[in-house]
Amino acid sequence: MKTLSIVCIILLFISIVSSSKTEKPIKYENCIISQNAIGNWQEDGQIITQYSINIYNNSPKIIQSIKISTDYTLCLRDIDSIWNIKLLPNGDLILPTGTNSIDSYSSHTFYFIVFGTEKVNLTIKSITYSI
Repeated sequence: MKTLSIVCIILLFISIVSSSKTEKPIKYENCIISQNAIGNWQEDGQIITQYSINIYNNSPKIIQSIKISTDYTLCLRDIDSIWNIKLLPNGDLILPTGTNSIDSYSSHTFYFIVFGTEKVNLTIKSITYSI
């Protein structure tokens, strides 16, 4: 019985420690990503959709860098079907070479062409603002 009590106390302690280390997702309320379908068509029996994506910086600070995560929904028609953004090998998106920042109260637009009509899951992973 004493051993069972000790095990229960240890399990309770582990659950408290684990829950306190759980990271909450960071919200970037001053940065909004919007997707607009420009058009779609059929190609080789598959529906293809082109999207325009805007990153809005609604902050008084300049965005120096931004990292956007994607998932399986970013199913590009081909490697050349994404432009004005850099696609990293792990699937993350960052500002392209030559675009050093997004000014305050400004936006950056990029495009891609994907299979299907489902919007792509885009999540802001990190932002670095100027000081």
